[in-house]
Amino acid sequence: MKKRKQLMCGLLAAALLASALPVWAEDAASAPALDGAGPAEGAAPVSEAQQGQPAEASPAEDGGAQAPAQLQAAAAPQAEWGVDYETADEFTISTEAELRSFAAMVNEGRNFAGKTVKLANSIAMSGGLWVPAGSVDFTSGGDAGDRFFAGTFDGQGHTISGLVIDCGKGENDPAYDAVGLFGYVCGTIKNVSLTGLSISAATNFVGGIAGCLMDHAVISGCTVKGSISGAVYEGDGDAYGAQMGGIAGTTENTCENVRIENCVSEASLNGETDAGGIIGRADGRYEQSVTLLNCTNRGEVNGGSYHVGGIAGSADGTAITGCLNEGAVTGTYDDTIQLGNRGVGGIVGNATDEVGITNCRNSGNITAPRQEWVGGIAGCLHQGSSVNGCTNSGAIQGGDRTGGIVGYADAYVDGYEVAGCANTGSVSGADAVGGIVGHTSASEEENTNVRVTGCTNSGAVSGNSAVGGIVGDHSSDYAASDVHTAATVQGCVNTGTVPAGGGAIVGNNNEKEGKPGKVESCFWPQEQGGAVGTGAGSAGQPSDAVKNNSSYDGAGRLNTPVEVNGETKYDLAGALAGAVGGGSAANVPDALKVTVRFDANGHGTAPAVQQVVLGTQLVLPDMADADGHAFAGWQQGGLTYKAGEVCGIMADTVFTAQWNSGTQGGGAGNTPAPSPAPAQKPNPQTGL
Repeated sequence: MKKRKQLMCGLLAAALLASALPVWAEDAASAPALDGAGPAEGAAPVSEAQQGQPAEASPAEDGGAQAPAQLQAAAAPQAEWGVDYETADEFTISTEAELRSFAAMVNEGRNFAGKTVKLANSIAMSGGLWVPAGSVDFTSGGDAGDRFFAGTFDGQGHTISGLVIDCGKGENDPAYDAVGLFGYVCGTIKNVSLTGLSISAATNFVGGIAGCLMDHAVISGCTVKGSISGAVYEGDGDAYGAQMGGIAGTTENTCENVRIENCVSEASLNGETDAGGIIGRADGRYEQSVTLLNCTNRGEVNGGSYHVGGIAGSADGTAITGCLNEGAVTGTYDDTIQLGNRGVGGIVGNATDEVGITNCRNSGNITAPRQEWVGGIAGCLHQGSSVNGCTNSGAIQGGDRTGGIVGYADAYVDGYEVAGCANTGSVSGADAVGGIVGHTSASEEENTNVRVTGCTNSGAVSGNSAVGGIVGDHSSDYAASDVHTAATVQGCVNTGTVPAGGGAIVGNNNEKEGKPGKVESCFWPQEQGGAVGTGAGSAGQPSDAVKNNSSYDGAGRLNTPVEVNGETKYDLAGALAGAVGGGSAANVPDALKVTVRFDANGHGTAPAVQQVVLGTQLVLPDMADADGHAFAGWQQGGLTYKAGEVCGIMADTVFTAQWNSGTQGGGAGNTPAPSPAPAQKPNPQTGL
């Protein structure tokens, strides 16, 4: 084939030469070619990367007829891509052939450390199967991780479309140690998009951009669209696809200084265990060794029996900040395993060893009705891990230990914290079901942080037993041989419905060794009943550990005044500021705040937007007369208020200014009206 291509190109060059020769040379130019004509001896061979591309004509041999100078230049052989590897620091890829040459060089051991490779333009793949750059084919020998990319690959905003990987299914199929555009990476990959990606692999360590990230690897500003799936190996019938993610499959065991930032996956994912919309498994060596920052998953994530998440299937020593999952997440029950069938979450399935999940959001529905440890943000949280400032709006359907934010908060080794979180999605499960946390455990260590604070739930909560608006089964000794530190729920508000027998705050409150779970300064609408459904602090079982809790009316006034930091509080906002804000409304978590806006309704300048603590007794502001109109007051929810009146704010609210033509207004006098007793009128959001 190579000789045929070179012969054809040589004939083409000869034809061009003949057209440029004078008339006296036409006879010689038209003479028949000799049998066996081929490329000139010593001509550069065509590389694998150049196969399928037009080959260059060979220059005339010494002593032969000389073509015009411009034709000699045109016929010079083009240098093979990457031939200057030893001397160059920057390389440019413009074609599919060059992209494949690059991958082949990495797989031959040239890792591009200290070098930059740039895409000059978008590339549409021709349909041939892709071999990941930085991978070893186990069927050909070699050890996992022997080949890796260590340089910088900059897509410059360009797209690679139609990349196809199909491997590991049969005995003679290639079986790569890591699968993706790249296999193993310890360098930087940035600003590249994959569209029309298709990966079907009966292997593990599978990701759209990279299969496995090593120390110091960075993936930044990348996007993946397509499908990524595990497959069955025909030899034994086993399914593969563990540690699979839309952007990266996994990190190398106990890695450090690894980052995935500003990446988006819209790929549909069908994996096994440790399946995540962004990364399957993030395994850091110590606290925050791995960073997942501002990443978004919009694709469906269908995982196996355990550790399935919208962002990460499982995480250790990882900081997950500002990430968003919009894709549906589904776990698959496996009745053949003894342990497992657990750990499904909107952000991470299983978080262990000082994982910090901060300011993340999930709006995807979570479906794992036969699995335990199911949560809107994290399925399981333990070993010093925390969830702060996160929100869930997806519908959560799980088995035992299911929660709107966390399914199971395990105190084992260094405890846990869930703070400033909000759930608005419905939560349904079997036993131990909560609007925020399904199951909190007590600690067998002294002075351990085992707390749920400053959270709010408005989603309906349902289950078979131990069902609570904030926590289902509270302060259990499930993972503790002895209880030395009881779990605490403090400064939380629930407005979501719970079934009969459940608790507005806690479904069941456990007590062991004289240490019941603590429930303090929590609040709920007066129509919901008591704080605790069963156990310590429920009706007929008073407990000093359950204190300063109260229901409230439609305007945010407490039915039972509470003592907070030595002060008596009569309203919800004041009680929350004392319980979780250190006495200041400014320090109350955003989850317990609502927004008040004022609409000027066409005249004058509206008062500034205010963010206030839930239940704030707001004195409505005045507006100056404007444009020949007199301010007449505010309207909200069919009710009219004058400036200076007090309204209890229980939800995001907009007040619309009312105007009278002329100068005679009824909105206010020259000085604000004195504040009457709080909420003289029905609350505009509840009508109570």
